[in-house]
Amino acid sequence: MTRSLHPDVTAIRAWLGSGALNLFGSPFAGKDTQVARLARYLGAPTVGGGQILRDLHATGRLDEVVWQAYTAGDLIPSEPYQRIIEVCLRERSEAGRPLVLSAVGRMQGEQEATMAALTAVGHSLAAVIELTISPATAESRWREAQQRGDRGHRDDDTRAALQHRLQVYQAQTLPVLEFYRHRGLVVTIDGTGTPDEVELAIQIALQARASL
Repeated sequence: MTRSLHPDVTAIRAWLGSGALNLFGSPFAGKDTQVARLARYLGAPTVGGGQILRDLHATGRLDEVVWQAYTAGDLIPSEPYQRIIEVCLRERSEAGRPLVLSAVGRMQGEQEATMAALTAVGHSLAAVIELTISPATAESRWREAQQRGDRGHRDDDTRAALQHRLQVYQAQTLPVLEFYRHRGLVVTIDGTGTPDEVELAIQIALQARASL
């Protein structure tokens, strides 16, 4: 049977309930764009993995050891990480509404603490959306962004930095996605289309999940 090209948001919301969707994607896969679009589509608040730690650090509520681990790119121990995630989720979530997460728990070893934190605050993980693009596409999009000059001045926005971020994604985030894949949670979306095409593909995939 052919899937509708006009996904039923009511059915998707009914299936999702107060559950959470966690979006992952390599650099320049369009994750931030799709997180914002999906949040609008579902009427859901968003929570970003790095933003959680930055916000808590800015308000003096983050242990300096944890902050140093984060800024160094090291793994944060599970127990403090789960407590941190729970604090933020309780502040930003709303009862009865879903959550859209932006790569929360993206480092290998953080996934179980993330799932436990979501369950503790009543927003169990419903699906993980993986946006896929090739390294060549990531570099092409980086070059286009450089030509447009619309990302502002960023010291880390270099080709070498992009290559490092791609390597970190391969080494640290792909194992996280495999963890979720083994639990039947991953929805893989081709991220090479236009933002509108990718958004529609996500909606269709969620509708398929809702109809199972």
